Amino acid sequence: MTAMNMHRIRFMALLVQSCFVASMMAATGPDDTWTQWRGHDAAGRISTLPDGVPSFKRLWKQPVAGECFSGPVIKGPRVILTDHGKGFDRVSALSIDDGSVLWSNTYTNTAEISFGSGPRTTPLILDNKVFVMNALGVTRCLDLASGKQHWRTPTDTNMPTWGFCGSPLVADGKLLLCGAAQNGPVAAYRPDDGKRLWAAHDSSMVNYATFLPGTFGGVRQVIGYDDASLGGWSLDNGQRLWKHNVDTLEGYICPMPCALGEGLLITTPADGARLFGFAPDGTLNDSVLSSSDAIFPEMTAPTVLGDLVFGSGELLTCLDAANGLATLWTLEHDELYGEISVIAEPRRLFAFCDGYAAMIDYDRQSATTVAGQKLCEETYSHPAIAQGRVIVRDSAFIYCYDLRAAPAGTTPKP
Repeated sequence: MTAMNMHRIRFMALLVQSCFVASMMAATGPDDTWTQWRGHDAAGRISTLPDGVPSFKRLWKQPVAGECFSGPVIKGPRVILTDHGKGFDRVSALSIDDGSVLWSNTYTNTAEISFGSGPRTTPLILDNKVFVMNALGVTRCLDLASGKQHWRTPTDTNMPTWGFCGSPLVADGKLLLCGAAQNGPVAAYRPDDGKRLWAAHDSSMVNYATFLPGTFGGVRQVIGYDDASLGGWSLDNGQRLWKHNVDTLEGYICPMPCALGEGLLITTPADGARLFGFAPDGTLNDSVLSSSDAIFPEMTAPTVLGDLVFGSGELLTCLDAANGLATLWTLEHDELYGEISVIAEPRRLFAFCDGYAAMIDYDRQSATTVAGQKLCEETYSHPAIAQGRVIVRDSAFIYCYDLRAAPAGTTPKP
């Protein structure tokens, strides 16, 4: 047996163990908030989804100014939404109970960008502040209760063709902004006052995927794409730790990299899903540990729960990370085809595709649709789930639906 094969076997054994631990941790997060893109850890996981057959009863809807790819976030009584109309961006706080406007700010934005000039990034709520980034790379720190602006960054001078798309995140007390480095891919700021702590200047431009902070190979780092490669940067000082060339012939990479145990899962339309390991110094091992061509998203990141990977290329698919990313099952559904966002817990999935939502029960052998309903028109915005409700948006409205069980005697159509 070669040294490479021995390394792969040892790593996969550690992966299975760390995936089990991650699965247990995934069931402890709060379900009354949804404070950033893809939820509490930006991973599309939730501790529990409501039991029974969801009613999908619409509780309220409110008009929005126009097309925007930003998703909503939720904390307490407030739903935070970024929006865009002709010549302006807007940030609003709505009541989760009835959709009424609690506060709203508008900012001039007359830029012309392909696919519209509205924000692409989902806001981040941290304590009593909310951080929003527009398509031009301007990030604002607002008071969650009142909307008052505490600070803002300047416009980034090296905007990607389709605007800034990576959502703000926080790690080790640092606010991480994709593209706020002024001609670099990522920068760290102090959340309280907006002081820049470090900026990565080793490459020219950010790509379109949200970055991933975490510990890999025992080293705290933030991982993401610049315009030509995948890389890791030190969370401590922004120094680049490693570089891995990727296929960027299409001009963009959108799916966020995902932590899978102690490894890194990346997905692209060209190469499908690939799992990598790390050396003890925190650098990426370039050899692929396992791969699958069953998941190959253009826009949506997969969701990892324990040793299971949920994602799509065409059909909703579940992969087994402990068995070389082998396909466990695929779900054929007329409305779930293409780019599917998945929110997962250990027994249920919430799947969302072009405005259609489905609640799905699953195990390692199969998946069954419990109920499904069209919630809004076609949209790229990620839904938010909290307090037994789901918030979705399209180019005309933002909607709130009840995910709790339907009354006895009523059965929503799967």
